[in-house]
Amino acid sequence: MDSIKDKIFLSKKLSWKEKGILFFLKENESKPISIQYLREISTDGKTAIYSGIKKLKDIGVLKTEQIREDNGQFYETCFMLDLTIL
Repeated sequence: MDSIKDKIFLSKKLSWKEKGILFFLKENESKPISIQYLREISTDGKTAIYSGIKKLKDIGVLKTEQIREDNGQFYETCFMLDLTIL
């Protein structure tokens, strides 16, 4: 396996849903991505997307950080990837 795409798509640790989410986040690392945006560009609902993200977090490939505005409300979620465990 010599490419990021191979690492993701040949991993037996991930379902196809998780591979798709992970690959999309990797290919768009420099862009702000929200759960709402992921819902808008797919047929999956909020529950499916959250379950895929939870699995990625559980195996350690994905970390998230909630960014808050000055008033304390959530502004965005920052996704951080670690593909070394695949």
